[in-house]
Amino acid sequence: MVNWPDPSLPPINLNNVWHLEGSPCVGRCELQEGVCQGCKRTQDEIQDWSLMDRREREAVKRRIRLAPDE
Repeated sequence: MVNWPDPSLPPINLNNVWHLEGSPCVGRCELQEGVCQGCKRTQDEIQDWSLMDRREREAVKRRIRLAPDE
């Protein structure tokens, strides 16, 4: 259960969020310098995920796979 990005919101059960299907989210949400340390998406990519079309989502996933591990 996470309540990121807004701690004032009730927690979200990531197992029941339909629009996260296919999402790179791994349920370890920690934003540092605008990037989630769990899934490596930017805050904008996370926020806009449900609005993106398949091509845009695949581009994000490709960028994440090519990103160097820290």
